Parts: sequence; structure tokens; C-alpha cells
Amino acid sequence: MVHELKIEAPYFEAVLRGEKKFEIRKNDRGFQKGDIVVLKELSPKPPERFTGRAVEVEITYVTGFMQKENWVVFALKPL
Repeated sequence: MVHELKIEAPYFEAVLRGEKKFEIRKNDRGFQKGDIVVLKELSPKPPERFTGRAVEVEITYVTGFMQKENWVVFALKPL
């Protein structure tokens, strides 16, 4: 399954640099290992809009351990 998600500019940059290798999200999409996530960068200035930059990553691990109800942490691997 492919998920398109918004991500704020500083976090997007950290993913691109390989420093941020996880996401914490409400699990309203049933995230699973092997799913593809397209992270679409949001402009750092209002109004909220996309910059046109995106990165595709694969979910390599999912856990709800110590998270709020219906929230998960998933590990990312760049594609």
C-alpha cells in the first residue's frame, strides 16, 4: 500500500539527510511493514501548502509500544 503524508520542512530535510529514520503517526491508515510512504514537504511559511518536493520511503518496522492509543512509530528506509 502507498500512503501520501504531509511533513514539515525541518523533518523532511532530516529524512533526506538520513538523520530521521522514523515517524510517529496516528494509525488511521493501518500502517504495515512493507508499505511505501510518500512524504510531501510542507512550506515552512503560512499558508500551509506543498513545496513540490517529496521523498519515497519504505516502512521496515511498526510498533505501538508506549504510544497513545491508536498511534504508532514506524521505521523508514529510503527508496
